[in-house]
Amino acid sequence: MLSLPLLLAACAPPEAARYLAWQRAQDGVYAVAPRDLGTLDDLAAVAGAMGTVRQGGQVMLEDDGGMAYTGSRALHVGYDVQRGVAVPLDGEGLLLWSFYAHLEDIAAELSDHDLDPAEYLPVDTAWTPVIPDVLLELLPQENAAYATGGHFFILLADLTDKEVPLAANAGIVRHEFGHAVFHRLTCGAPLAPPPYDTADESAGSLYYGSLHEGFADSFAGLTLDDPEFIAASLDLEERRLDGDQTLEGIELPEDFLASAEEDLLAIYDPYALGSVIAATAWDLRTALDDPDRALAVLIATTRAWTEAGAFGDAWGFLRIWAETAAPGEERDALCTALRTRFGEHAPAECDP
Repeated sequence: MLSLPLLLAACAPPEAARYLAWQRAQDGVYAVAPRDLGTLDDLAAVAGAMGTVRQGGQVMLEDDGGMAYTGSRALHVGYDVQRGVAVPLDGEGLLLWSFYAHLEDIAAELSDHDLDPAEYLPVDTAWTPVIPDVLLELLPQENAAYATGGHFFILLADLTDKEVPLAANAGIVRHEFGHAVFHRLTCGAPLAPPPYDTADESAGSLYYGSLHEGFADSFAGLTLDDPEFIAASLDLEERRLDGDQTLEGIELPEDFLASAEEDLLAIYDPYALGSVIAATAWDLRTALDDPDRALAVLIATTRAWTEAGAFGDAWGFLRIWAETAAPGEERDALCTALRTRFGEHAPAECDP
């Protein structure tokens, strides 16, 4: 008879050199394919230099508007190893390995955008936690999110029939990481509280939320150089960066607050204004034929806008954007986009 230690050793999976994950090719096509282990040190726990996935637990709102994650438990992904490739035993493992892989791809690019990876990583992930009711109004049951002020990702169940699951979509992961970048640039540190309480129903908080979404969409689209970064998982024509979004017809926060009666945060759509901002960033990329340059201007603008301390001043953001762009081709292209997209709210610096 085999002793128990020898029996356990015989049942342990052989060592893997690669693992399966959803991966995105340069042309935007996704496929499940083997990937080098890289920094993923523990396949079962989904843990490594990028962070650790924790299961269950509870997300809680802090008094300062940030979020905390407590009471979670260690994750265990079952897998088999076939010809040196780790194969997860269920879709959950494939999704979480894919999410980690996309984070690793982002981390490899941060320095190219004047962003220090050490300021953002590691960042842990809360898989299917309990979240408070006020967040359920903002975060659908199937979604991914970045917890501002708490510095962790939230992944919820993905039960619908999509081409690529939300958390396995490189564009969606980059969008959420874009929130981490915007928070770090505007608040100074990953764990710093946001400038507005999560439940703050002011025009400033709504403008800040729209800028958050606009920056995150821009970050995803420009780092992938794909205006349809979200399309493999969500058919949202209004979120295409190369669409015809303009300010016309959008209810702005001050008008919205004057007309709405209750549940403002539950019914205000930050993506509408955010999509106009992201489309403007894409216009600059198109005019310059350079996504990295367009993103560099946006990041520099966010830093300068933060120094000005006007977090709720979206029109001030546009003014600083125009001022930040280099005189000549860059500023001319951006001003053309701002006039087209924002009309009368385009900054005076862009008057023809």
